[in-house]
Amino acid sequence: MKQMIDVDWEHCFLAQALEAKGQRAESLAEADYVHQHMFSPGWVAGMIGGIYVRNGMKEKARKMLDEIDAASKNQYAPPIGAAAIYFALGDKER
Repeated sequence: MKQMIDVDWEHCFLAQALEAKGQRAESLAEADYVHQHMFSPGWVAGMIGGIYVRNGMKEKARKMLDEIDAASKNQYAPPIGAAAIYFALGDKER
């Protein structure tokens, strides 16, 4: 399991901004950086998972759901992260 560390918000918001500008490759690179180095089961996970879904990487987003579930067994995991990913996936049951 990844160790949770403080989030460098610049990378998170840069990933979103690049996605909004249509710079998919750059957005995914920033999202991957955040996912690998700054995993947080809350809002950040939801944001990054959403980027993966919107760029056709649903399996990667589902893997993040597994990571959130694993993290929740050892610490508090705000439900917003998983909820945002389920929303991006179109899962209305969760």
